[in-house]
Amino acid sequence: MQFLKIYYFILDKNWMDFMPRIKILIRDKYIKTDGTAAINLQLFLMKEQILVPSGISVTPDDWDNEKKIVRARHPRAADYNLIIEQCRSLANDILVKYRLHKIELTPSLFKAEYSNPSKYADFYSWLEAEIKERKGLLSPSSVKQHYVMLHALQKFKPRLVFSEINEQFIEQFEKYLKVKEKNGLNTISNKLKRFSEYLTRAQRRQLIRENPFKSFRIKHGGNSISYLNENELNLLLDLYKRPGAPFYLRKALHYFLFACFTGLRISDVRRLEHQNIINDTIVIVPKKLKNTNNQAVVIPLSQPALKLIADAGPNKTAGKIFTMYSDQKTNVHLKSAAKLVGIEQDIHFHMSRHTFATLFLEETNDLATLQKLLGHSSITQTMVYAHVSENKKREQIKVFNKFNIP
Repeated sequence: MQFLKIYYFILDKNWMDFMPRIKILIRDKYIKTDGTAAINLQLFLMKEQILVPSGISVTPDDWDNEKKIVRARHPRAADYNLIIEQCRSLANDILVKYRLHKIELTPSLFKAEYSNPSKYADFYSWLEAEIKERKGLLSPSSVKQHYVMLHALQKFKPRLVFSEINEQFIEQFEKYLKVKEKNGLNTISNKLKRFSEYLTRAQRRQLIRENPFKSFRIKHGGNSISYLNENELNLLLDLYKRPGAPFYLRKALHYFLFACFTGLRISDVRRLEHQNIINDTIVIVPKKLKNTNNQAVVIPLSQPALKLIADAGPNKTAGKIFTMYSDQKTNVHLKSAAKLVGIEQDIHFHMSRHTFATLFLEETNDLATLQKLLGHSSITQTMVYAHVSENKKREQIKVFNKFNIP
């Protein structure tokens, strides 16, 4: 029993020796105009000095440097010493909590905890605050996707602290998205990329030492782009022009087909106005780019696109061009339309942009112009359609396989 007591004492002593030491000091090298100097807490984390202000200032004569307290002769000595002790206690509580929970404590994380106790150890609290801070810099659709990533993480693990995020955690999260949530490769890739983006921000703020994605390879969906071929596009055009077709299907097809001939995203079709049409050309700053490079895209209108604008109202010359359903209802109606004409693909609105890009490239082979029409900042983004086009050529070339050469 005596041996155990000694053993625990040694463990406790070693543990306490490992803890950063908190010192109370007066910054008497920086005397204020009123003759006082600030009282600060001092500790070292990762070889970095941290000075935490107590909010108290006294003259050097009123400070007992040996006992580290305000001398009794000061009229507010009792109050000041209590505040100092509370500051020391809070700092010590943070150190002990992180040590007991085996959470790595960085200088920035300590400062954040001290300013807002018990908030920043929780990764989700920090992440939500970061997303809110970026509102206005990101497009609303991007912010929505960042919240989708946050909610997926919370569903996978309701409570998460920074120290739990490592390569193994990422692998388990990836498996959860694939097996439990039945997410496709592109959806998983997008969620992981956003997760990595915020961990990079945490690293820049010294909340973590290193982004665990550094040693993790995000798998991309590659060429799994869904688009309509010419025959499928014509089937939907015929349904749109059919007089007896249900009104709600014709209405959804109206602006979907317009996007197939212009490459506009649904958010830009929704906000498109007659003032954006200049000499049969669309001039618009895409909503997705509005808070980044703020550059307009210029899209000359083909005859089918002009006809669809005229269908919206031949005498209408101002205001928004299309009246539209919600994104969700639009996709529901598009699926119904596809089923009615025998298209087997799982159709959704963004296929219109892929359709525009793929058909344009197959006809023109002009990647540089396509980049400008889509408003891509990098040709790398546009290259995915070149890959799709190449895949189609490989499939079409198989027509010669029927010829047999012994």
